[in-house]
Amino acid sequence: MGMDRATLLDIAKATDPDGRPAKTYEIINQMSPILQDGPAYPSNAQLAERTTLRSSLPTVQFGRLNQGTVRSKGSTRQVVDTIAFVDGLSEVDCRIQEVIGTSAVNAQRMREDRAFLEAMQQLITNRILYGNELTSPEEFTGLAPRMSSLATAITGSQVHSMAADQAVVGGDGTSIYIVDWGEDGAHFIYPRDGDATAGMKSEDHGKIYVSDADSNPMMAYVSAFTWFIGLTVKDPRHIARLANIDVSDSGIEVPLQGQLVMKLLDIMSGMPEPNGMQRVLYTSRNVRASFWKQALNKSNVALSIEEYHGKPTAHFMGYPIRALDQMSEAESTVS
Repeated sequence: MGMDRATLLDIAKATDPDGRPAKTYEIINQMSPILQDGPAYPSNAQLAERTTLRSSLPTVQFGRLNQGTVRSKGSTRQVVDTIAFVDGLSEVDCRIQEVIGTSAVNAQRMREDRAFLEAMQQLITNRILYGNELTSPEEFTGLAPRMSSLATAITGSQVHSMAADQAVVGGDGTSIYIVDWGEDGAHFIYPRDGDATAGMKSEDHGKIYVSDADSNPMMAYVSAFTWFIGLTVKDPRHIARLANIDVSDSGIEVPLQGQLVMKLLDIMSGMPEPNGMQRVLYTSRNVRASFWKQALNKSNVALSIEEYHGKPTAHFMGYPIRALDQMSEAESTVS
């Protein structure tokens, strides 16, 4: 992946001299597919990205001689995508060194740090999907709240329902999200100012006093993690959603809701071409398995196996299909 679509890991490797954020991002990169895919850019404001979107077009007409031109103008609206932060503090009791030795303590600290990074990436990945700053001001807004209605407009995303009557039986509804990653589509943002490398700061504080569960002091090795991140969509036409997928229905040989591949073709026909951006499809593991079964049973030429991030990956119409563990299979019905 070139620097024109540099991921958080690319930036950390290029800019951080001591390697701590680079190593941190490398660990996170192994855990989260969506964080592997999305490029990152500094925000155009201190803790936010401001984007001007076209709301309406001006009126134009065929002209006649001796006839004037109608005055008109288009309209725009401004969208502000905020940056949120997640932090964590890893603590390992120093006295354990006297029992297991320095090398074992370092290994234990690494395991604890990795657990914190796992927790952070899981929370961030979930918010990339479902974060909503309108209901939780401390968060940034993810994909689902941006595409919470089936209504579309010239500046809107494509949102389709798998179920014709928009009903999902059994409460096991989910979605497939289509994202065009790039500077002119969707991308992550981090603060343009500040000391954090691409929004991430990882610090080894060494031995310091901390409080135990009973508020008593003890000496511990402490590592601190802070991650500033947000999501922005510069052109909403470059994200789409196939909602109201009945998970249990999608896995049977002849699903009542219909073929996933046909619905995806409908959606993609309404999206602009990626034009240099990386288009990726995201869904749950169960739906990805259903997609495989349906496509293979039909010998569908839309499905292929190609290399992506160095691994064989299922592709639909040439675009990779990625499964996210944080994808809910109990989404609210979209209408």
